[in-house]
Amino acid sequence: MKLPDRKTMLKRGFDAILIVAVIYALLLATGIIRRGGRFDEGRAAPDFQVQSLRDDKPLSLANFSGKTLVVTFFSTSCPSCKRELPDLQELKAEAGDDVEFLVITNDNPQRVTAYMDQQRFDFHVAWDNGNAHDAFNVDTIPYNVVIAPDGTVRADVIGGLRSSDIL
Repeated sequence: MKLPDRKTMLKRGFDAILIVAVIYALLLATGIIRRGGRFDEGRAAPDFQVQSLRDDKPLSLANFSGKTLVVTFFSTSCPSCKRELPDLQELKAEAGDDVEFLVITNDNPQRVTAYMDQQRFDFHVAWDNGNAHDAFNVDTIPYNVVIAPDGTVRADVIGGLRSSDIL
């Protein structure tokens, strides 16, 4: 019995890695598994400063002290982000006044405001000059961080949130 040559073995190894990567991507895309974990649960959330697109005032973590805060990093050019916002609006209705939602973007402020108004979303929406993106190590969107009323991270999730992440 002849053993496969080196080239055949490398191709089989590459094929196996590719199959595993595709399966993993499909599981992530369907929400069966979720990535996150940039922040340990219970760790103090990083402070940040962003500019409200509703009233042009600065917002920081301190503005939401005493309430659960869901921070969502968003872009109008991100199809997954756009699909997620209606679900967040439903979660906001379920959660009531005890939970605040803050959508942070570094997109063109006029485009974001027009999109939010057109879709009738009533989140806090803020523009970021990079401060919040850096503080939260954002490299993939949508990215969500749930911050407990005491200012600690309860969960962080790349992709869609579930009500159990918040409530």
